[in-house]
Amino acid sequence: MDQILSANDRFLVGRWIEDARSWGSDDSEKTLLEYNARNQITLWGPDGEIRDYASKQWAGVVAGYYKPRWEFYASWLVECIQNKTQFDPNAFAEQIMAQVESPWTKSTSPYPTEPQGNPVEISRALFSKYLPVLQHPFFDKLWQQAQSKGKSHTQPERLYRRRMKQF
Repeated sequence: MDQILSANDRFLVGRWIEDARSWGSDDSEKTLLEYNARNQITLWGPDGEIRDYASKQWAGVVAGYYKPRWEFYASWLVECIQNKTQFDPNAFAEQIMAQVESPWTKSTSPYPTEPQGNPVEISRALFSKYLPVLQHPFFDKLWQQAQSKGKSHTQPERLYRRRMKQF
């Protein structure tokens, strides 16, 4: 997902961070402003007072923040199952904050400020990569159920191929 987002200048967290840093008069102030910019789009407060309140699906945030969060969550669940322990939401919240969320907001790792790649080419490559998954019988069944409920009339593969011919 980060790859396709990186191809559009409107979805670059690097621009958000660069703009925030530009208001600082010295390195210390620039670092504080970067922290505030990162915090606003993730935790919305130093202790995650309103997590994801202003979340953004931007290149850099998806790969650098949300993906590690999902990985941490999945690992935590696997560990609970393997250890036959109950999920403890308080312990989980404390650990994900310490290991994933807070470190990202305090990081000063740079992100691109200019688009990278051709969105049409990236889209085609992603379609080719995931087409076999979409052709799995499980998705056929989901599609048939959706059609029977009147939610859709065109399969995504056909719709995509028809639209891609325009390019």
